[in-house]
Amino acid sequence: MKTLRQIREGKKTSEASGDKEAYQKFFNGMLKKYGVKSASELSGEKKKKFYDEIDAGWEGDNEED
Repeated sequence: MKTLRQIREGKKTSEASGDKEAYQKFFNGMLKKYGVKSASELSGEKKKKFYDEIDAGWEGDNEED
């Protein structure tokens, strides 16, 4: 699995593009769960909770258990 940084940089390997798509799908699912189209629509505690769930649900290569 690629790191979020590598996904954002848009690495050209097929593995990176697959991870980017998987992350985007995961992120969009979280947006739907919160009933918003963009994370910028969230504020305060909801925004913190949203990003905490993103962090807990998506593990990058450089993260340790």
